[in-house]
Amino acid sequence: MTHQQCTSQERTNLLRDADRVAGIDSDRYRQLYDDGLRYVDKQIENFVNQLKSSGMWDETVLLITADHGEALFDRKGMYGHPRHHHYDELLHVPLLVRAPDLPSQRIQSSFSLAWIHELFAELISKPIGDFPSTSGSNSCLSDDPAEEPVISDTVDENGHTITLRDDTWKYIRHNVSPPQDFWYPFGDNEQAYRYITDQGERNLADISNVKEMSTAAESYLISPEDLPKLEGEFSRDMEEQLEDLGYKM
Repeated sequence: MTHQQCTSQERTNLLRDADRVAGIDSDRYRQLYDDGLRYVDKQIENFVNQLKSSGMWDETVLLITADHGEALFDRKGMYGHPRHHHYDELLHVPLLVRAPDLPSQRIQSSFSLAWIHELFAELISKPIGDFPSTSGSNSCLSDDPAEEPVISDTVDENGHTITLRDDTWKYIRHNVSPPQDFWYPFGDNEQAYRYITDQGERNLADISNVKEMSTAAESYLISPEDLPKLEGEFSRDMEEQLEDLGYKM
């Protein structure tokens, strides 16, 4: 495609992608992210309007969340969603719930997407199914702290990163080789934050404050060699799609 053949929007998108690939924090790159949010918001609006026009809205439970957030150069030039980057710009995702007769409220306690089966069961008054991860709480619609910490982890060919968090503390453990700034923005393979007062995760706390979390993380750590193997290969088109999405480097 020549310069003359490019539309204005195509040139804009090309410049945005160039900024992203070069690791440049630019207004163009942030605009690309904002445009993505506007598009998703519009699709949700269209979906809700369709439910209303079909007469199903008053019988619908709607839950909106995301698989991960996006780093927008929040620390040390990180952008996108690096797999071992366990900070809230990636882990703290929206969780919006709408149900008939459910009063409006904002719940502040920590919640894991691994417990979402409990939330669905409570919303539709059904028994909780048999799932490997549970909160230990009586209700997902309460501000009472969960009995169990929220656990997030990343396992790939480079190693294992695991994070535990409750309403007061957050603990990150990297077991990744070779250690690089890409995975260790603060140069430490163990990090603790007093999350209740430092939600931006800017001030390292003493690891001794999170001994139980540290011990639990140690028990969860695994080696990539211990993961089950799947035979076969992706097509080149699929490889490129995974690379574009950031799931394959």
